[in-house]
Amino acid sequence: MKTVSAGLLSHLGGETTTLATLWRLTRRDGAVMGFTDHDTDLTLNGIAHSAATGYTRTALTGDAQLSVDNMDLEGILAAGGLTADDIRAGLYDWAELRVSMVNYADLTQGEILLRRGRLGEFTLRSGVFVTELRGLSQALTRNFIRTYTADCGADLGDERCKVDLSLYRETGTVTSLTEQRRLFGATVTGARADGFFGGGLLTWLTGLNAGAKIEVHTASAGTIRLYLPTGEDITVGDTFELRAGCDKSVTMCKNVYDNIVNNRSFPFIPGADAVTRTPDAKPPQ
Repeated sequence: MKTVSAGLLSHLGGETTTLATLWRLTRRDGAVMGFTDHDTDLTLNGIAHSAATGYTRTALTGDAQLSVDNMDLEGILAAGGLTADDIRAGLYDWAELRVSMVNYADLTQGEILLRRGRLGEFTLRSGVFVTELRGLSQALTRNFIRTYTADCGADLGDERCKVDLSLYRETGTVTSLTEQRRLFGATVTGARADGFFGGGLLTWLTGLNAGAKIEVHTASAGTIRLYLPTGEDITVGDTFELRAGCDKSVTMCKNVYDNIVNNRSFPFIPGADAVTRTPDAKPPQ
């Protein structure tokens, strides 16, 4: 059920209308951005909705079932709006999106909320972005059953793993650049063995990438290589936090973290080959 003010309801019933749609984006870091398909900027509830970049969207559909309502949004990559570097840096991952309709000739009539959800997958091409809005029912499609896998199903440090991550964190400073945005030299506090942070997580504390998180490919001999390039340039003096990673194997769980009691893997369950093996077949060597 949608709530509509008396003034806006009256306007919708008129012979001519002056309608525009707004979309309001709230990132996980709290930053709020607004955009409109109108030809001038609109300010509603203290939030400025920019018309500079504009956007288009697919049709909105809905039903009384619990199926996920999806909608695609397409806009221009530009300063002041969404940029390719910010998208690649993950700043908009799982951001909340609200799409609403207003009477741009009289914003005091309020808005009609058309759709609410979170951003899904992004596609970048030729100066534009395309992203999908995943409706609120998307959360109901997640599987909460436990599956049998050879590798651990927990994430390092979560409530099932229970490893104290404070014991496996260090801070560091960029000292040299080998490959901009991806490979650099650094000094790291604490004496850790080479490879300790391989597969871990790096969080930028200062610099143009401050707040961004990215996975570490390798970290050894004072050199760090990232899996993906950063959204912004790295400069000497930028600081970061490193968190150890886990390959989810029984060996690492036991030998590195001494946490085998909380391991969530099933390495000894026979694989699919055991199901199809004939009675006289020899077991694999």
